[in-house]
Amino acid sequence: MASSQRRWRSLIAGFAGGLALLYGSTAFAVSDPTTSTGAAGQNAPAEQSPAPSQVSTSLSAVKAGSKKAAIIEGLVAADGYSSVVEGNGPVHLTVFIDPNCIYCHLFWKDLTKTKGWTEKYTIRWVPLAFLKQSSRGKAGEILKKGAAGMADDEANFDVQDEEGAISQTADPGLLKKVKANTMRWARDMKALGLEAGTPTIVTGNGHVFAGLVSLHRLDRVDASQSKAD
Repeated sequence: MASSQRRWRSLIAGFAGGLALLYGSTAFAVSDPTTSTGAAGQNAPAEQSPAPSQVSTSLSAVKAGSKKAAIIEGLVAADGYSSVVEGNGPVHLTVFIDPNCIYCHLFWKDLTKTKGWTEKYTIRWVPLAFLKQSSRGKAGEILKKGAAGMADDEANFDVQDEEGAISQTADPGLLKKVKANTMRWARDMKALGLEAGTPTIVTGNGHVFAGLVSLHRLDRVDASQSKAD
């Protein structure tokens, strides 16, 4: 238990620190559920602390018509987010990524080595920026270049240093979109009680996974929902 609490404190301290570094704000820091102190070191009443974080949720797990249901539906369609669409298959996934995220890179490798994946999947990539200072410019460049930008970033990803390969844009409009993506995602994850981690993967039938999930598992989720329908 103690080790899991230490892991949680480390995770959210890094996440909050990344947001503060890039955007000069701790307004969306996620509180540590094991204490009454927020991730930014600000004391908060214990009764305001969120429930212990989960790593997944779904539309079927929340009340129909609730705020959480509306958030999940928005994540499915990436409503209000700037994104890049790749593929035209029947299986829809919305994937929130940081260009310097090693686990996002592993998901991309798993996806792109799948034969005919662009005919099986429609992927909506939502670039975020919180891991490194360079993440913001790289995320903006992905928005600029689209699917080709994802390939630029991931095909030559530096696994040892955990660095995406794409160049950084300085376009203020694109950087503003990346900031909006990141802040909205942080709010949505906090509202759902999920760990704010990348990749965040959302299936077309409303399952939200915070962290790396195999395509095999995602396919099972999609298949089980199809049978239920």
